[in-house]
Amino acid sequence: MLQSFSSESAQSHIVVTANESIAVGAKITIKDEAGKVLYEHINKKAFSALVYSSKDLVKAKNYTVQIGDTILETISK
Repeated sequence: MLQSFSSESAQSHIVVTANESIAVGAKITIKDEAGKVLYEHINKKAFSALVYSSKDLVKAKNYTVQIGDTILETISK
């Protein structure tokens, strides 16, 4: 079960869910609209949901989330 931040939370966040489990060893990269890397990690456990929160995120801005070869665009909440 995934529980995200409250809609009343002051800090922005991104939530990504996958239809299938993401395999161990997938590279996860989150970039802002200018292409600046905000987060990069190689996962050590399989997962199907990702929640990322940072002071660097701005509400209602576009961010690119790349998990392995899959690229997603998402808007922070």
